[in-house]
Amino acid sequence: MRIVIDVDVVLVNMDDKTAYCSDGVTRSFLEMYDADAQPTDDPDLAIAAVVKVGDDQFILLNLTGEEPAKLH
Repeated sequence: MRIVIDVDVVLVNMDDKTAYCSDGVTRSFLEMYDADAQPTDDPDLAIAAVVKVGDDQFILLNLTGEEPAKLH
């Protein structure tokens, strides 16, 4: 079963660790990960972030500038 979410990330604020979404809601990053796939709190080391947009719906953000978001 595939679920489609009608929410996109419009703007990422690395200083605040938030993502402004197309539904007008600013959401905090749930987690950030470094290049070794380890959790990090340092935005300078983070290459990916997870944003929760629903009960069991998450967006994985690529923070390196390539292919910006994937739905999970």
